[in-house]
Amino acid sequence: MVSLTSKLSYGIGQAAEGIKSNAFNVFLLFFYVQVHGLSATLAGVALFIALCFDAVSDPVAGYLSDSWRSRWGRRHPFMYASAIPLAIAFYFTFVPPDGLSQTGLFIWLTVFAVLTRGAMTLYHVPHMALGAELSDDYEERTAIVGYRMAFAIIGSLLVFGSVALFFPESEDGARGQMENDNYPPFALACALVMLITIWVSAIGTHKDIP
Repeated sequence: MVSLTSKLSYGIGQAAEGIKSNAFNVFLLFFYVQVHGLSATLAGVALFIALCFDAVSDPVAGYLSDSWRSRWGRRHPFMYASAIPLAIAFYFTFVPPDGLSQTGLFIWLTVFAVLTRGAMTLYHVPHMALGAELSDDYEERTAIVGYRMAFAIIGSLLVFGSVALFFPESEDGARGQMENDNYPPFALACALVMLITIWVSAIGTHKDIP
């Protein structure tokens, strides 16, 4: 039987994916097009390249994780190792250097969107697989999935709830999302929460390694 601690620890790891996905879906395109002036076409191409990379990296990560052999099992080495690269790549996605040209912004967005998606894949694919390995019981597996989905929602809500905190309207009524200086603190907060939730998930389920 899987302990409540393990279920909670496993579930909280899904918050990281919820944060990354919603931050990308809600803010990333707007940030580059409206705040930095990147062509919408180039921004779309950059995100499409990252999405195509994701489609290739998912099965690769699954194969690597399935084939891995270590004293920490097949899943946990990837969960531990991916947290810091994910946090760094995510942060710098929202902090491009000042003065970049259209080409520079395009390259920056492409590179760091690919790195963020790649690091998330190296975490998320093994993490998903771990959920099925925690128990052979159908009802208990269903409960484990329930914890994972609950924390995915919590991660999403954290992103939406951060708007008032990190992107307040100015005194003249200007939208906070248009201010470039608001994005680094937002990105740092998201990166730290992702890092913490991933490590909590890995450490909390470490005792369940076969």
